[in-house]
Amino acid sequence: MAEKIEERISGQKVPAESILSMVFRTLRREMIKLFYFITRGILVFIGLFLLSFIPLINLLVPLLALLWGTWVMTLQYIDYPADNNQLPFTSLRNRLKAQRYSSVGFGGTIMFCSMIPIVNIFIMPIAVAGGTLFWINELQQDYIDGKLEH
Repeated sequence: MAEKIEERISGQKVPAESILSMVFRTLRREMIKLFYFITRGILVFIGLFLLSFIPLINLLVPLLALLWGTWVMTLQYIDYPADNNQLPFTSLRNRLKAQRYSSVGFGGTIMFCSMIPIVNIFIMPIAVAGGTLFWINELQQDYIDGKLEH
């Protein structure tokens, strides 16, 4: 879906590759992403758990959990077009960190819509389309210009 949206909006085809190389590349990328989410998620959970015992600071725990969730949503849905263009996951994370506010805004919108009944049924394809547009409008040009390292 992200590939077709990118082709239609930008008029450029994503780099071609064989099915076999795409399968191996995608599986490797998903394992890297899963490892990132699991390891960081465990650390975030432990940190939030410990912070929840400190008076007054424990009021920030839900906000910090929300920020982690928005970051995860941002990474998940912007990863589709970045993967289609073979941008390494580490480079994607660094670029999204450089655009912190728009990244958190994108992920926060997805997270908020995911909590609304009925809307949450439709939010996944909408988020893929939105992530692709985010890629085209804010991330792709810097990648093409060589400002991002592989």
